[in-house]
Amino acid sequence: MEKDLQKGDRRNMEISVTKIQDNLIQFNEASTFGGSEERPYVDSYLYIGSTRAVVVDTLQNLPGLYEKARAFTDLPIDVLITHGHGDHVGVSTKEFAEAGCKVYIDPVDIQFLARNPEIRPEWFSPMRDGDEFFLGDRRVRVISCPGHTPGCAVFFDPDNKILFSGDTVGSGSFWMQI
Repeated sequence: MEKDLQKGDRRNMEISVTKIQDNLIQFNEASTFGGSEERPYVDSYLYIGSTRAVVVDTLQNLPGLYEKARAFTDLPIDVLITHGHGDHVGVSTKEFAEAGCKVYIDPVDIQFLARNPEIRPEWFSPMRDGDEFFLGDRRVRVISCPGHTPGCAVFFDPDNKILFSGDTVGSGSFWMQI
């Protein structure tokens, strides 16, 4: 079994769901990191406004994120990708694209998508620094933050002081090199 898990076997793993606020839901995919104990690994968020919603990132290996998001809203959903690494542009990207959702990424990070044959570059629409997504009573602004990848971005709701940072600021453990 441990050998299977090292190869990315997720048969017994599920997407965990945490309701942070009525309009903000966190989804998490765990990993065993080659061992036997599951630990939180990568996050996705559903941010719901009065007329639209956005999903930030699509996890990595587990399908079913679209269905989980739909359990919380029937509003139109756009998908915002923080950067092109496979643990943020996962297999659930296909679910959103096939459901007619627009999936946005900084075009400079399209180069990373070629590493996953299940991901199709034609599913993606370009986003740029300063673009805004209006959700009715909320808005999310794209702020380019190249570094982790050339096209890395964070998404900021300036009115409600909410920031979705992907790996730009850090997730999971935080390392300080002093």
